[in-house]
Amino acid sequence: MLLQEEINLAGKAMRDGKIAVFPTETVYGIGVVFDSEIAYKNLVKIKKRSPDKPFSMMFESVSQAERFIVADPRRIALMEAFLPGQVTFLAKARLPIPHSCDLGTGVIGIRVPASETAAGVIMSCGKPCLVTSANIAGKPSALSLEEAKAYFPEGVAAFVHGECSSKLATTIIDITGDEPRLVRQGAVSLETVNEEWRKLG
Repeated sequence: MLLQEEINLAGKAMRDGKIAVFPTETVYGIGVVFDSEIAYKNLVKIKKRSPDKPFSMMFESVSQAERFIVADPRRIALMEAFLPGQVTFLAKARLPIPHSCDLGTGVIGIRVPASETAAGVIMSCGKPCLVTSANIAGKPSALSLEEAKAYFPEGVAAFVHGECSSKLATTIIDITGDEPRLVRQGAVSLETVNEEWRKLG
């Protein structure tokens, strides 16, 4: 099957409330459309993940993400400086938003992939998606399609072939406070983010 056909099938699967697995530039991801509570619960179940841990929202662009968050121009510019890319930004949600997106915290994770394949899947879905690493909770993230299939022999409607270039999870930066705050170290350092933050100030 051609890659574009796999991308289209994955997008349709998520649009229909099913689960898809696809590569990003960091690790393999597993996701569902953002506005289906049933799909969210199925994702939690298949990952064997605690239901009190939110998933990041994956967007095709920062401008698409802007409709879901409350952020000033400086914070938008900071996101635009690193996205698409290997950073997930935690931002204040624009309410109301489906409970599955923020779990009542008022905060969502913003991820815009640099991977053309991952971006293609989100575009094919036509909506933002809740995406997390393709693994069982507590296990190493899948770095190949074979590893992802080994984790999920059942329950996934579509798999997409591809390569993960960095093989590092995204850096998570919280921008809900006065200054950017590191939540998880990944490919991008907090120092690099803070340098850009100061430039924008």
